[in-house]
Amino acid sequence: MPSFKIYPNPASDFFFVEVEDESNLTFQYQLTDINGNLIKSGYFNKNQNKFDLSQLSNSSYFLVILNRENGIKKSFQIQKAQ
Repeated sequence: MPSFKIYPNPASDFFFVEVEDESNLTFQYQLTDINGNLIKSGYFNKNQNKFDLSQLSNSSYFLVILNRENGIKKSFQIQKAQ
C-alpha cells in the first residue's frame, strides 16, 4: 500500500505530492475547494508531483487521491496561505 507525503502545508504557490512506493501505479487526483467545487483533476504516477496553487485564493482545499484498481482512496486538506 503506497503512502503519500504532502508538503509544504500550508503552501503558498505550490505543493508537492510524493508517492512513497516502488510500484508503478497510476493515481487519479481531484482538488476541490471548501465547498466541494472541482478545481483541478487528472492523473499522476511519478514519485514527486508538483501542484500549482498560484492562481487560487487563500483558503483550504481538499486533495483526493484514488486508485480504483487497488481500492486506494486518500484525502488531504491543503491550506493555501501567502
